[in-house]
Parts: sequence; structure tokens; C-alpha cells
Amino acid sequence: KYKMMHHSLSPRPMHVSSADCSRRHISDMSLALGTLNHVSFVVADVAIAAQFYRDVLGFTLVRRPSSFHFDGCWLWRHGLGVHLIRGTPVNKDKSSIVPQSNHLSFLAQDLDTVERQLDDFRIKYVVQRCCEDGVEMRQLFFHDPDNHMIEVCNCDEFPLCLLEGGGDTRHDSSGESDASTFGESDTSMSLCHPPPGQHECAC
Repeated sequence: KYKMMHHSLSPRPMHVSSADCSRRHISDMSLALGTLNHVSFVVADVAIAAQFYRDVLGFTLVRRPSSFHFDGCWLWRHGLGVHLIRGTPVNKDKSSIVPQSNHLSFLAQDLDTVERQLDDFRIKYVVQRCCEDGVEMRQLFFHDPDNHMIEVCNCDEFPLCLLEGGGDTRHDSSGESDASTFGESDTSMSLCHPPPGQHECAC
């Protein structure tokens, strides 16, 4: 059984002086988190859902604590875990694919290949395109067997342009820079511009 922890909706106020804010970026006061570990989905049939995540998205089954007293399974790939929990999924209209909804997104190695593979799997999907500053971004959206939205995209083509600065450049455990903690001097980096040699898109 889970122990329910009840927290007040009105926590003790934090007193932060303007001097404190000038010395450190606001993100320094956020939770001491590492990288994203996993996402969980409630599914009607664990076996069917697991087959989709294995066969279509390439995830691998991994060990799950045997002390859990509810059905489910754990899968892993791309440095991310997907935990499936047997239950009653939120009823959604699978006939309608709406990109502007909650979804799990993966970068594609080659979007044209992914699109052909989705056709081979006979999975219904929609394509969304946008063009800005000469960069074309393409996104493919489709559902898993329980109507959870999946996206495959080339969003890494869109330049990362920081909207706030402060603090020192930091790196997470994977060695990647944490964009939320770049200093103001870093916001002028070429990340705010299309990559060198980027051609104007036709959209």
C-alpha cells in the first residue's frame, strides 16, 4: 500500500531578498533534480501495450520490483524508462489525433524513414510542419494502443534560444549543458540563430 502524504496548499512563505536574487539565478532555488528517469502510462492490457513499445518504438523490457502488488511492466531505451500500469486509461477519441495535447516526444534519426515505417505498421498519424528563421521543423503524431500521444520530430533542428539568463553554465550527469542555467553572457551564443549552412525552407 502507498502512504498518502498530505501537504498544505499554503506552504510556509519563502523570504528572498533582492540581494539574494542578484547573487544567484532563480533556478538555484528549484528542486535538486537530475535527469528525467521515466514516464508512466495507465494501460488496459499490459501485454498489448508492451508489444507496441517494443516493436514500434524499440524499447526493451527491464526488471521491475517484484514487491509491486499491481500489474505492469518496465521498459527502457534512449536513456528513458516507460512504466506501464494496468488500469483504466482515460477515455479518448482515438479517431482524432490532436498534436496540441499531452504527448511523449522522440527525436528521429531520419523522419522520412520513420514515416515509411509508420505506414508499414499501418499506424495512423498526422504531420505538422512549421518554418521559422529558415528552419523547417517537422513533427509526426500518433497514438499508442491506449490513445497516449507519441511524437517523433526533428525539433533539435530548431535553434535553442534562451529567454532568460543568470548563473553559471552547468552540465548534468550526462555531460549535456543545462539550458536553464546559462549565464547572460551565454545568451548571445549562435544558438539563437539558424545553424551554419542552413538553407531557407520552402514552407
